[in-house]
Amino acid sequence: MGNLFVTPSLVSYESYELKQIPIVPYDTQIYSCKGNQIEEINNLPENLLQFNCSDNMIKKIERIPQSLKKLSLTHNLIQKIENLPDGLVEFYGNHNKITKVENIPKSISYLYVNFNQITEIENLPDDLIMFNCYGNPIYGTKCKEQTTYKSFTLKSIVADFILHHNMNYDIVPAELKEYLASPTNKCFKCGKSKYIFKKEFKNHKRWEIPCIYSYCYKCSVTKKNKFTYF
Repeated sequence: MGNLFVTPSLVSYESYELKQIPIVPYDTQIYSCKGNQIEEINNLPENLLQFNCSDNMIKKIERIPQSLKKLSLTHNLIQKIENLPDGLVEFYGNHNKITKVENIPKSISYLYVNFNQITEIENLPDDLIMFNCYGNPIYGTKCKEQTTYKSFTLKSIVADFILHHNMNYDIVPAELKEYLASPTNKCFKCGKSKYIFKKEFKNHKRWEIPCIYSYCYKCSVTKKNKFTYF
């Protein structure tokens, strides 16, 4: 049987062979479920600041409180970095099955993704204090530095116009509604899910690792040549 440790702001269910995350008091700030058999993240209090669910069987990052500052999910089965809160400061994702570093909030200062299956890094924040990516296929490699542009279709131009003006989706055709909901890539500059117009491939000078930086149309053009929405 595991160890149960409880204080007014800290709850720990470590090594209890739990299959689900137990519900804890709403004012819990630090919560640990390390070393169980948990497959899904749920039941987290809204004001939680730190959560440790390492050494489990988590497959997906989901239902994370926006208040969270530190998230530890090492030694799980996670394949994709997603749904991290905008104010997160520390993320520990060592020893998973992650193939791409993506969707990292600009608030992140400490990012650890050692010993995964990472082959691509996109939109790595500029203000990282610590970034560890050892034991991945991408580590120690270089890329050809270049900038690529994507040609916009009429549909993507109209969709970008609608997104830019936050127009009501009810006034557009059903096919365009589906297209409007399709962007999954985030722009490095504005942080929004938009249609990517420009990609920069660079070797990061500090971390010595190849990175891709994606930009939407609005953030990728110069002021001189910028298209104006009416």
